[in-house]
Order: sequence, then C-alpha cells, then structure tokens
Amino acid sequence: DYALWLTAWENREDWVPKLATGEIDFGGNASHLTFALRAADSPQTVPALVKLFEKHPGAHPTSITVAKLFTAIGGPRELRLVFDLAFRKELDASNRAELIHGLARAARTRKLVPVQLPPEQGVRRPTDVSDVREGFDDPRVVAATIDLAGAWHDRDSIAWLSEMACDPEAPRDTRIAALDSLAEIGAQKVAAEPAVATLVEFVGGEATPDLRIRAAAGLVNARPGQGAEVAVELLKSLDGQADPAPLFDAFLARKNGAATLADRLANTTLDPDVARLGLRAVSASGRPQPALENALRKAGGITGGARKLPPEEVARLVAKVRESGDPARGEAVFRRSGLSCLKCHAVGGAGGRVGPDLVSLGASAQPDYILESLLDPNAKVKENYHTVTVVTEEGRLFAGIVVRQSKQTLVLRDNEDREVEIPTNTIEEKADGASIMPAGLVDTLTEAELVDLVRFLSELGKEGDYKVGRRPVARVWEVMRATPEAAFRLRRTSYDTAAGDDPAYTWDRRYATVAGALPLADLPEIRVRNRSAPGEKGVAFARTEIEVTTETPVKFDLEPGGLQVWIDGTPVEPASVERTLAPGRHRLTFAVDLEKRSQELRLSLGDANVPARFVGGK
Repeated sequence: DYALWLTAWENREDWVPKLATGEIDFGGNASHLTFALRAADSPQTVPALVKLFEKHPGAHPTSITVAKLFTAIGGPRELRLVFDLAFRKELDASNRAELIHGLARAARTRKLVPVQLPPEQGVRRPTDVSDVREGFDDPRVVAATIDLAGAWHDRDSIAWLSEMACDPEAPRDTRIAALDSLAEIGAQKVAAEPAVATLVEFVGGEATPDLRIRAAAGLVNARPGQGAEVAVELLKSLDGQADPAPLFDAFLARKNGAATLADRLANTTLDPDVARLGLRAVSASGRPQPALENALRKAGGITGGARKLPPEEVARLVAKVRESGDPARGEAVFRRSGLSCLKCHAVGGAGGRVGPDLVSLGASAQPDYILESLLDPNAKVKENYHTVTVVTEEGRLFAGIVVRQSKQTLVLRDNEDREVEIPTNTIEEKADGASIMPAGLVDTLTEAELVDLVRFLSELGKEGDYKVGRRPVARVWEVMRATPEAAFRLRRTSYDTAAGDDPAYTWDRRYATVAGALPLADLPEIRVRNRSAPGEKGVAFARTEIEVTTETPVKFDLEPGGLQVWIDGTPVEPASVERTLAPGRHRLTFAVDLEKRSQELRLSLGDANVPARFVGGK
C-alpha cells in the first residue's frame, strides 16, 4: 500500500495533467481515482479536478468523488461547488451526508467556507443551514447538518439544535451530535448564551447519565469556569455505570483544565469506579497530571499504580500461567467491560485501533513480556504506538497515536478511537507521550484472573482454539438495550420494527469471541408483555453489517434455531439465508428467542471467495 501511494505521489506531475485532459481516467473506478488523488495531496491538483468535475455534471460518481476531495484540498470556490452538489435532489442520502460533513471539516481544520455568490444569482447563502434542515429528513443528512451548524457557528440553529438535543424520541447519536454543536456555538463570545443555557439545563435534567455527561463536557469546552462547577456535581452523582471519559477528556483538553478539576475535587467523594475511569483518562492523555491523579485517588479511595515485580515473582507467575492458566476464563476477563480491553485493542479486526491488534500476540510474545506489559504499560510499548501530545495556539490539548501527517494537517487517533485533524499551522507545542494504556488497569484483578488473562493473550495466534481462522465471520455486533421503551414498542408493534431505525431502540456494541461466536450472555433479555409467558425467557436482538463490492449472491452459514432474520429490513428464512446483494453495506438483524435457543450466535460466509466482507472496527 505504501509503495503504491509513494509511486502515485512521486509521479503526480506526470499523471495529474493527463487526468485533467482525459488521457487517463483510472478505468472509471472511483476508488482508484480517490486513492491516487489523496496520494497527490496537493492544491496543485485543484485546477485539474475542477475540469474533471465540470466534465461530469450532476450527481455523477466521478463528480461526487472529486467533490469529496475538494473538502480536503479545495478553496472557497471549490467548496461552493461542493455545497451546490450537496443540494441536488438526485444525490443519494449517504453521499449528501458525507459532503456536508466534509464542509464542516473544512471549516474546522482549514477555516474555509464556500464562497459567497452575488445575491442576484438567487443562490442560497452558504452559511444558512436552514436550507438543509428544511429540505431533507434522512437521519444521516440530519446528523451531518447538525455537524455543519456547529462548525459554521450558526446561531440561527440554536433553537433547532436545542429541540433535537432535548427530544427523548430522537436517536441517541443525534442528541449527542446536537449537544456537541451547541457547545461549539456556545464557545463563541457573541450571542451564544442560549446555547450555554440549554447545556446547563440539560446537565441537571432527566436525561440518561451518558447524555448528561456529554452535555457537561460540552459546557467545559464552551465555558470552562462555569462548566467545572456543574461537572463536579455531576461526577459526584455517578455510580460508574455510565462512562464519564468524555467529561474528563474535556478538562484534559484544556491547558489548565487538569489543575482546575483537581482543585474542584478537593474534599469530594467519588464512586471508586468513576475515579478509576478518571485515572484511565489521565493516563490516556499522554501527559502526567500528578495533582489530578492524587485528587482522583483520594476522592475514590484508591491506592496503587504501576507495579514492579521482582524477577522471582515474575518467574512464579509465569510458571503458574503455563501450569494452570485457563485461556477460556482469561478470554472472559479480557471481554469484561470494566477493563475495556476491546475499547483500544482489536482481535482479528474487531475492536479499537488505538493499540495494536492482538490477533497474533501469543505467537510473537512470551508470557513474561505480556505480564510486564499489563503491570507496567510504559515498560513495553510497541513501535508506532507511543502517544504524541499537541498543544495548539488556542490552548487546546490533544493526545493520540499518529495516523498520518502532511504539511497541512496532523491526524491523531485518540483514546476513544476517533480521528482528530489538527492544522499544522496551529500547533504550538508537540511532544512524545507515554503508552495510552493506563497504569494500574489490572490492579482490580485477583491473581487467578491475572494468570488466566495472560494465558489467554499468550495463546492468541498459536495453532488451536485461539487462532483467528481465514473464514469470514461476523465479529462486530450491536445488541438492543433492554429498556422499558424497547419493551413497550415491541409489544405495540411487530418485531419487524427492530430491523429498522426506530428511535425507541438503543443499541450497544459487542464483539464476537476469538472463535467467532456472540455469547448469549452478551444479549440483553427483553421481557415483552403478552409474548413472554411467566417463567419463560424473553427475546433479544442483535445486528451486524456486511459490505459488498460487486453485485453477487451471498450465502450465510447460521444455526437457525430460535431465530428470526432480516436483511435490510426484509424478513428471510433462517434455515437458508441467501440473497443477491448490491454493492454497498447491508444490515442483518436477528431476533433471538432465548427460551428456544441455547447455542451462541455465529454468522459466517458460506463461500470465503465472494466479494464481500463483514464490517469490522470498533
């Protein structure tokens, strides 16, 4: 991949002009064109791209591809072309949303918006988000529009964003996006008080803790002094069930934020799990914050840190790993939500990408190395996984793993597995950090649990039960939360609604085991009145996605007992799940009758050679 990228980049002065004249066209393959142009990564390609764009008017695949590139390297006039294309009625919702998100990124990272055209031409103002709000209702476009309102600091959208954030019927992701955009607008000095007022009211309201955490984090970003007071009161009320990481990250992302939070935590009591999650956020920031770490330990009654074991103790534990360590129990420890291993690490492409994929760890690392890495993460940091910390001229702090870097932009992957783009001309300070894995993460484990965990990790990649096979298997799933709203909706409607995007349902991410199965224990049981008899188990719902590159018949292997199955919302027979699928992503949804099904849920492709793959990632 790197050799191909380098070839395209070093020869850009030869092929870019030929692309503009039509002498070469990459066979009409939009993905090949995108790869080459991203490799060129230069404003010098813009004139050629404009000619290519004008050669394919309307919602042509080539013009869409070029427009996406304009959002990364184009100027205000090219962004005008993007804006106008995004409003064409024939454009599909997925591409429309991507173009709008691109306009938002251009505003944030390059401080550019579409050029203002003369009023007499009758073209909408580029800073008027209301045209997007009123013209399109697809959830993806709505989410992109919310993003654009924040990036353009559109104060006329405050009322609309407040309505979206406070709507209990709206999807969770939509509400979070609205809160983030309100915070972005609230950080402005002029006419932004209504946005701040909404955030303050929201934190003290009746929303779920994760949404209130996000609102408090936005308030810290928008108004640090006011946000600190509200945030600490919220932290005191949490019990560790909701992850407060976004709130800690908001403090850590400001130059004096850690000191402010440490000061506010004096003489305060926190739930120990909340304090541990705070310590994890500090470690992931890549910068030592001793005052805040001490304040969190004192507030949560926590002792400990990185452990250094004498050689004889390491030898004893390693011997125990080999003699009595149980990899099956160790995998259960690894999957435990309290450790959040899969938040940063993937196994076979399923999980976070902040740390290295562990798919072959055991084949390349000895148990003593693995043990030391768990006890003291900074002792053994894999190459290219050191953190980098960046301070911008605005006083913002960023930390993460370097994904890529050009003359214009530095891209980091943070501890939440998000890619953060930082304009290089805004960087004031840049330094190497520590491991993103927090010290003391395994302190809550018993010795037996630690031994089992090391044994599991040391088996990964070796021949046997813990080697990921070559057969394509669904490894990334979403499971429906067992909420009263979900049970009520399922009782009033058919199970078919679970295969759509009904806002009554909320979904959490789960991952298959190394063997490729989703345990029934990972499926929340929903009791649906009049459908679950007393004493019987209820129902659970899970969904996954597959991506197809060319239209092809796809046959899935699945044990059918106790299942209902939908592909893209259409019911199919579980005993023989087969369908010809068009290029793109497709969703498979499963209703699991927990009274009738006892085996794990495992979905694989009948033919490993079909042009399709299950969607991985975090």
